[in-house]
Amino acid sequence: MSWQLVTTVPNAESKVSRMLERLSFDHRLYRLRRKVAFRGRVVDQLCPLFPRYIFVRALRCWDAVREITGVVDFVRFGGVIVDVAEREVAKLASMSDADNIVTSELYSNFGKFRCGEKVRVAGMTSLVFGLNGIYQHPVGADKAYVLLPWFNGQLTGTVVDEMDLVSVDVRSRRRSSKRRRMRYHTQLSS
Repeated sequence: MSWQLVTTVPNAESKVSRMLERLSFDHRLYRLRRKVAFRGRVVDQLCPLFPRYIFVRALRCWDAVREITGVVDFVRFGGVIVDVAEREVAKLASMSDADNIVTSELYSNFGKFRCGEKVRVAGMTSLVFGLNGIYQHPVGADKAYVLLPWFNGQLTGTVVDEMDLVSVDVRSRRRSSKRRRMRYHTQLSS
């Protein structure tokens, strides 16, 4: 028996997983425990390891799976639904617990940044030190794929050490500039 990958609409992985469970489809939604700030507190949150993807054994019942609300389609190559090798799913299963939560040390730093987040390369040993870029995704255990401005400001994908990246907080700069403007205007009106 082989596995297929189902693509879901954004943030609908859990809902689709519950529906697959109700319809008795064998499926795997691998998740990762991350620390996030929520309402001023740091809490543990379960996030999908592969956002928008669920491993499913459809057993040639592809139309029934496609009818589930939140399912976009199966992953295809050349119009043919792609089978995922059993050993790859078994490898993921060996790194996760009974609830499909990945506990492997390989993914301990996984998800430090979100796709589209603005980052700065802060590692002194990096050739692209000091450049601001846009985080795309992790590559392996310690590397990340980042879009960086190169020639004429064109964004080019570059692989850098994830430890060399720091988040760029755009909101704090905006607040401080507003405060300066407000102070300047109050001084003028006095």
